Amino acid sequence: MIAYGGGGALETVTATLPGQIGPSNPTGILFKAQTEASLLEALAEFETTAHRFNPDTIRQNAERFSEAVFATQYLRYLSRCQAKFQPKLQTENHPAGQIDRMDCVHRTIESKQ
Repeated sequence: MIAYGGGGALETVTATLPGQIGPSNPTGILFKAQTEASLLEALAEFETTAHRFNPDTIRQNAERFSEAVFATQYLRYLSRCQAKFQPKLQTENHPAGQIDRMDCVHRTIESKQ
């Protein structure tokens, strides 16, 4: 990935700026300014350092942002919120008269897969 060195790219790309020594397993190159010259410098840097980029490392880094990881983290967040703030959801369809709200969320997600 070649991206502007600001915003979300700073959090998602393990990178170096052109002309600097970077991490041993980079996933991209960040350019300093939103100018044609800066972008061209980053492209030239990539052409001379492409051998440093490992497709498996890049894929593993990208998988941190997959739909499955997002869903898992989101469900964990909802579980924490529920445990902290939400009472049990009442329902007549459950034998015990109660069903965990997260169970409803899991069933909804599973039905869409």
